[in-house]
Amino acid sequence: MTHRRFFGVGEPLIQREADTKIPAWAYLDLVKGLGCSAYRSWMHITDILKDPVTPDEKMVERHRQLLERAVELDIEVTGMSHEWFLPEGCRQRKGHAMPKRDLTPGSLYRQTLDMLEES
Repeated sequence: MTHRRFFGVGEPLIQREADTKIPAWAYLDLVKGLGCSAYRSWMHITDILKDPVTPDEKMVERHRQLLERAVELDIEVTGMSHEWFLPEGCRQRKGHAMPKRDLTPGSLYRQTLDMLEES
């Protein structure tokens, strides 16, 4: 990231779109109006994929529109995911509760890392 990309915001715009019915890409005009040249985007893997390998085409399209608008406005986007898929045997199947670190082949932790890499 260059120094001209230092100022930015982070906001779950796709989620805001669902709450307010205002297109997520339209919010980027406000980001640009604030003088920001960078944006941190919530792109949870569990929203974009139906399972560890199957894209949810509707969600992919929504994020694509957001990213295209960011390019038009010269806003740098950093995508991040707070959630991921978890293997059978974990307390939950989606979320951010990683199993205890265990690098033994076949452990829940290794299975989780393998799923994350596959996704």
